[in-house]
Amino acid sequence: MKHLLAVLLLLGLTLPAMAQTGKVRGTVTDCDSNEPIAGVVVAVQDSTLNLKATTDAKGQFVLSDLPAGEYVLLGTHEQYDEIEIKGVRVVAGAVSRMDFLMQKKRP
Repeated sequence: MKHLLAVLLLLGLTLPAMAQTGKVRGTVTDCDSNEPIAGVVVAVQDSTLNLKATTDAKGQFVLSDLPAGEYVLLGTHEQYDEIEIKGVRVVAGAVSRMDFLMQKKRP
């Protein structure tokens, strides 16, 4: 019984802390071909957070453990123009969707 009480107490303390963060999930595609772009670094522009993710072969990324709030995301890739996405809202306990297009650098 003591072990059950300890587990319930631990869950009661950790669940609220976990619920204070959310995720941003999305896909990055080429604006001309509409093909997914692998290798895009998607970073949160925030001086206190050092959160970033890299898109996979399907152009998908996930930024986890973001405190609830509003953010600016920066997408970078050596073959594409940098893109800044403002007003990305993160809700505690939820997954926000943010898909965006990137344009190839012109010579």
